[in-house]
Amino acid sequence: QVIWYRDGNFTKTVNDIYGHKKGDEVLVRISEIIVNNTPDNAIIARLGGDEFVAVITGNSTKEYITSIVLKILEDIRWCKKKDKVFDVISGSVGIAVNLDSKKGLDDILGKADKAMYFAKEKGKDTYAFFEECENKIKYEKEIVKDVINAIDEGRILVKYHPIMHLQSSRIVSTEACCFLKRSNGTILGRNDFRPILVKNKLIHSIDMFVYEQVCKDYIKYKDINNKRNKICVQFSHLLLIDDEKIAELLKVTKEYGLQTESIELNFDESIFSG
Repeated sequence: QVIWYRDGNFTKTVNDIYGHKKGDEVLVRISEIIVNNTPDNAIIARLGGDEFVAVITGNSTKEYITSIVLKILEDIRWCKKKDKVFDVISGSVGIAVNLDSKKGLDDILGKADKAMYFAKEKGKDTYAFFEECENKIKYEKEIVKDVINAIDEGRILVKYHPIMHLQSSRIVSTEACCFLKRSNGTILGRNDFRPILVKNKLIHSIDMFVYEQVCKDYIKYKDINNKRNKICVQFSHLLLIDDEKIAELLKVTKEYGLQTESIELNFDESIFSG
């Protein structure tokens, strides 16, 4: 069994706010909590930064491992009541239980690591078993594979939804929404596939395809759109940290002769999350 504990980026946060000495004290305290709540025969290691791993030999039930994890998280929450430095700490725990040891420790650690990232997606101070998220991992791989040729095959669809002022019923803007037509014919809304592509850093080509399509449609129907309502286009926050991608966006805008006030970029909320 492998328990993989990670605490975001607390090492840097604590060091920056309280100093390296306090950061070291926190690391020691977390390691003590993990050691105190795991069996004597467990192998505990700090992998670097804010990541710890516990390898527990022998067969154990999910209920037993869950009780260990809950106690670790509970003890860390208790520390927050005693020391304000722990306020910046919130852990995510990935667990891999009773896996085939013949595949080697690296395989087991890798699965616990994947489970930890799924736990992180669920929120702060949470845990996840690899077995429970295995189907989700498989599904995400299928979506990533399906998207690779989606643009060339015409399977990225752009539709427009009016945004209306509730009191006057006046259309104030238009929202561009993208859909993925999977190779099996099913249609996925943007919320069903965009987060997967953002996580795998494959979203930019889709965002740029949608943006360019919006530019084409805006020019094509400009005579109909007399009031020139803005068109809202969703982008990943990853755009803002890549100067080359920003330059590409501006280039497309210039090529179609659009004024910047004609398009409104809406960034996903990930940019505001820690």
